[in-house]
Amino acid sequence: MCGRFARYSTSSQFSETIIPFVVNSGEEISGSYNISPSQKALIVRENDGHYIGISMKWGLKTNWISPSKNRLIINARSETIDKKSLFRVGFRSKRCLVLCDGYYEWKNIRTGSKKPYYVYAPNEKPVCMAAIFDNKIGNSGDVDERFIIITKPAHPSVSGIHHRMPIRLPRDVQAEWLNQANNNMIKLKELLSSVDSDWTAHPVSNFVNAPFNNTMTCIKYSQ
Repeated sequence: MCGRFARYSTSSQFSETIIPFVVNSGEEISGSYNISPSQKALIVRENDGHYIGISMKWGLKTNWISPSKNRLIINARSETIDKKSLFRVGFRSKRCLVLCDGYYEWKNIRTGSKKPYYVYAPNEKPVCMAAIFDNKIGNSGDVDERFIIITKPAHPSVSGIHHRMPIRLPRDVQAEWLNQANNNMIKLKELLSSVDSDWTAHPVSNFVNAPFNNTMTCIKYSQ
């Protein structure tokens, strides 16, 4: 899964990673070494043929479709994303990319505790994670837009840490993914399953465990 991630590179530093996009006025947000669920992150989506960067909160609310439930869902499995009512609309027509330098995963160790790891691309360049978004209009007319990160079975490079991983989309498939007119869910699932990304990881300190800790210490190697 992906429960925290970092995006400390500026939007311009993603030029080699993502197709050209423009950040909407007022939507650029500061980078963070410790982005947590419910916080805002920078995402890119397609709008009338243009690729737009905007800030959006992480996590879909289950009470959007089931008023009796109130949970925040932060990941969606690629294998079943087209079958879950909370994800189906987003997968069909509201797909996006999440700008990211790396993500955190916690490995179960023999003592019963968990050890955090920082996971990133082998070339140490920023990446784009596959995601979907949706929105809910409140009683006062305000729009609550949120995204969720898509995961798949982990690549062998990180499967020893966790059995799931976010999906890293290379530049050559991003236009197909972002094209909102592309609603062939079979082909979209094939796209997600065909991307096989290896990762590099190193252990970090428990400093990252606290969501309010947001410095370079979060990503520093620590046994």
